[in-house]
Amino acid sequence: MRWWIKARRAYTVVTAGALASMLLGILVGDQQVLLPSLFSGAQTAVLVVFIPIPVVACLALSLDSRLTAFEASAVRAVPARDAGLVLTALFTCLCIALLFQSDTALCVTRNAAFLTGLMLLTRPFARRAAVMVPVTWIALVVFLSRRPWPDPDPWTVLPEPASAPHAVLAATTALAAGLALHLRGEARTPAQSALLTAYPGRARHRALEELAGSCPPSWPSRAHERHRPSRRRTALTPADRHSVPRLSSVNTVSATGPDVPRPTVHEVVRGCCES
Repeated sequence: MRWWIKARRAYTVVTAGALASMLLGILVGDQQVLLPSLFSGAQTAVLVVFIPIPVVACLALSLDSRLTAFEASAVRAVPARDAGLVLTALFTCLCIALLFQSDTALCVTRNAAFLTGLMLLTRPFARRAAVMVPVTWIALVVFLSRRPWPDPDPWTVLPEPASAPHAVLAATTALAAGLALHLRGEARTPAQSALLTAYPGRARHRALEELAGSCPPSWPSRAHERHRPSRRRTALTPADRHSVPRLSSVNTVSATGPDVPRPTVHEVVRGCCES
């Protein structure tokens, strides 16, 4: 649990993103800006459309901060913990909006749930690029909407007021579908396949049923490896096979002194007589 919280940066990144979105929603969420449109030239848009980006981007960054090797071999369900983290962050945003009784903050929470659902739906296919899906949807809402605020097109969802039932239904459906897809473990498939891919030159492990119905392999005869003393090979190589030197030919005299010849027996006897 501890390593998962540190890896997901739950206390830093996710908390900062949720607080930033709620603070912006309460302070400047109801302000309007004039933006270009492809159909009407220019139309009015509210900032509540853009404010959910911090919390959605922080959730995407948290889910992408993975310990691949540990999560692929983990006993506990890591996708379930990730889903709990997403729901906790959105529930915190909802509690803050209800605490301040701000309709703009409620719209920010609903839009954050909708955009998070879109991001989760595309993560198994787009991977890290899924964070750009909410931004793309916001751009489509701004540039392709035919009806300006306060009566936007129903498909846009984001500019709708907090009391719009179809917007709440769309956000709930998108979030539930994204969490269901995430819980299926689609995001863990690449990590597991990278860790569990067999080496090409390695033998395949057969199942117990396959081994039970098969005959034992016939091993080749090892008669050619029987012990024959007559065919025993020496440990010396042909280069090392040379005659052993005689001990008499070895000079045992130390080479440090001068080379003095030894006296003969006649010289020893003559010396004794003269003395």
